[in-house]
Order: sequence, then C-alpha cells, then structure tokens
Amino acid sequence: MLRRFWAVHRNPTLVFPSRAGGAAGARSAQLPLDRAGVQRALHQVVQGIGLKKTSTPTAFATAMRPT
Repeated sequence: MLRRFWAVHRNPTLVFPSRAGGAAGARSAQLPLDRAGVQRALHQVVQGIGLKKTSTPTAFATAMRPT
C-alpha cells in the first residue's frame, strides 16, 4: 500500500508529502503531510494487511526488603 501511495505522488524527498495541491501538488510539495494525515495513511495500511494490535500480559513482581 505504501508503494501505491508513493506511486500516486512520486515526491523525490517525502514519503508523506502535503496534499494541499491534490495529487499533482503532492509531487512538488516541500512540506510533509500533517500528523493526522500520516496516522490515517498508516491506519489504512494496517487495515489493508490485516494486522491486529495484540499484547501479551506481563507480570512484574517487585520484592521490597524491610529496612
């Protein structure tokens, strides 16, 4: 998906260029996409590949010695 995203804009220096001028303007953009735009793009990638957010419970035990 990231390759397809880059193929649309083909900006030589930015992976996530500003989309202020549309797809054509993104090709010559000097500013990066705002943080929310990057998060949306990565969220679409994660959904597209079916990646699930999971975590395994971890137990931490702290032994305190009496003083």
